[in-house]
Amino acid sequence: MPYPWQMTFQFPASPFMYKLEILHAYIMSFLTFTVTFVLFWLFFLLVRFMHCTYNNLVNSRIAQIQHNSLLEFIWTVVPLVILLVIFSSSAALIYDGANKTNIEETISVVGNQWYWKYNLFFLHSLVFAIVCGGIHFAEHTEFDSYLSLDLPTYISEIPGTSVDAREHYPFRLFEVDRPLIIPAYLWLRFLISSSDVIHSWALPALGIKCDAVPGRINEVVSLIAVTGEYFGQCSELCGINHGFMPVHIWAYNGLLQE
Repeated sequence: MPYPWQMTFQFPASPFMYKLEILHAYIMSFLTFTVTFVLFWLFFLLVRFMHCTYNNLVNSRIAQIQHNSLLEFIWTVVPLVILLVIFSSSAALIYDGANKTNIEETISVVGNQWYWKYNLFFLHSLVFAIVCGGIHFAEHTEFDSYLSLDLPTYISEIPGTSVDAREHYPFRLFEVDRPLIIPAYLWLRFLISSSDVIHSWALPALGIKCDAVPGRINEVVSLIAVTGEYFGQCSELCGINHGFMPVHIWAYNGLLQE
């Protein structure tokens, strides 16, 4: 969860989000340098022109800057090179996040007005449930997740978690009656679609923001590197109750199943 007056990203809980923060800092370095460089020369030339105009002087250096082929070539090529560098870094990150072959679990996410429907295809969870006597969330692989203002009753269903695991709850407009309980430390595939209008399934801490489009299945691959709770919201205007369909997941230690 973000904290009051936070002006940066949430704590990255996935490798993709960690790399995304690095890419953001990388791009911001180019932006800072460009803005500083342009403002410096803008202020410098403005002062020089005002000085020459006030003193009725003709400065040959300023005339040379006004019509200089080499300078025009440089300020055309340098931004192009910067854009190519940014593009190559962004494309590499997108390709790395979308091409994973070692997928261990698959989760179907379907947006509805105004709730989420989840369908879990957890082979490891089902085996774990059979061996250990069964877990409530593993028995029901398909369920709906609605906004809830009640105190959570699902905490005892999470492996290795006590009822008093969270000190302060509920979080207003973020709690749901049934969160998505999934394993951490495993590569997960999310298949995202919609049954009515366009929604957007977003979890900032994981670097996930994917549109749920009717008649189309979008795929997102992620690995949760830190156990705990993660919150998000629908990020696409989808009707009158758009602000009341939160995304709430709880990641437990998936290595306990091994």
